[in-house]
Amino acid sequence: MYRAMLSKKLQNSLFSQVLSERRSKAGLTLSDLADLTRLPLSLLEDLETAGQAQPSFDMCYKIGQAINSRQMQGFMIQDLWQAASMDRNARYMRSFYAPTSSATAMHRKAA
Repeated sequence: MYRAMLSKKLQNSLFSQVLSERRSKAGLTLSDLADLTRLPLSLLEDLETAGQAQPSFDMCYKIGQAINSRQMQGFMIQDLWQAASMDRNARYMRSFYAPTSSATAMHRKAA
């Protein structure tokens, strides 16, 4: 059950929410964004829908520039990079504090 909740949280990453919101506001499809950024469509789909891929600063820069080229939205690059950094930190914290199978087994033995 814990893994299912963790998986769902990762799918709804902050970065994917910001990307989807800003891209839609600019009137771009994922295909349009792929053309403008020259990033693979499959990567952009992973970033936005699955929340699986972890974007680099260069990816955030390309995506931010492409979205701003259609509609100026202020601090787009900084917003994307901050969201990506927050997701990265959250993933680390969840992996650090996630119970392992051996820890769960030891806890059950003690009870």
